[in-house]
Amino acid sequence: MMMKRLFTLCLAMVMALSLAACGTSKTPTTSSTPADTSVEPTSTGHPAFHAGSGSRRALTAEDGTEVLVSKSTAYDIVYPEASDAQKAIQKDLEQVVADFHKDSNKQEEDAQTYYQEFLKGGGKKEAFTPYTFELTCKPLRADNNVVSILFYSYAYCGGAHGSLATFARNYDAKTGKVLTMKDLGDGVGTLAIDNVVKFVDAIQDHGDAFFFDKVKADDESVQSMLTDGNFYLSQDGLVLIDGEYLLQPYAAGIAEFTTSYDDLKGKLKEEYALTGGSTNCVGSGSVYTFDKDGKLVSTKTDYDPAVSDDGAGNTNTAQDAADGSVSASN
Repeated sequence: MMMKRLFTLCLAMVMALSLAACGTSKTPTTSSTPADTSVEPTSTGHPAFHAGSGSRRALTAEDGTEVLVSKSTAYDIVYPEASDAQKAIQKDLEQVVADFHKDSNKQEEDAQTYYQEFLKGGGKKEAFTPYTFELTCKPLRADNNVVSILFYSYAYCGGAHGSLATFARNYDAKTGKVLTMKDLGDGVGTLAIDNVVKFVDAIQDHGDAFFFDKVKADDESVQSMLTDGNFYLSQDGLVLIDGEYLLQPYAAGIAEFTTSYDDLKGKLKEEYALTGGSTNCVGSGSVYTFDKDGKLVSTKTDYDPAVSDDGAGNTNTAQDAADGSVSASN
């Protein structure tokens, strides 16, 4: 769903271009980055991830100029204790990457048109910036019960800037099944949405006001956060992803709403639960929480939900992901 939103945004950017004759594309070129062998895939007793091979695919115009480039990186899951689950998760991850490249290539005609318009406007081919699509991912929780992976996607289709999106995959670590919100337990989604409404309304009243407006629980934009790809289970709790243009403008970036495992107790199925965590909203450079009196408290943070390698020292869960190999146990 998030990928479709990205490509819809890209299509809107280029529709203003007048149709022109497109150059005939050459056969796409593909290159792969060798797998990271600095860490040997060994059994840890729970799921572990290692940097896998990356790929780069390019579509060119008749003069050899690259007009569309798609790049992806991937992780390989190692979990011999549950080999069937490992195979199922790995297969699904590979399908996500394959779909990404397939969807990217669907933009070829628009990319060719964009290049021809660039040349007609006096641009030099050496200065041309091709349509660019990038996909990276980061495991955020990996234990004997849950595997949650966050994907970071970037798309540039001309114009002043590209578009960012994050989307998630959640798996039952014992079976490899992709988890939906309904799988997590009755009332989990309702509680998470209630927190979204509470935070958005309080932030708007607080004066920071980086959302479009206050929201209601039954708003379509709010309910869409419960769909596959828009939530994940972190070390802190259930995280709902608020993508660009969903509840706030592009300049505000991406926001995340976390409902802690403690707050989810009694609703979230025990096999997927941890303990502790912090109920918060991260967005526009701040972490928002409520104090014991229900007053909104904001703290500045360097963590950006749209950045896959933000580093350490942040207050949300993404800082726990490591480069190259990530694992976590109960």
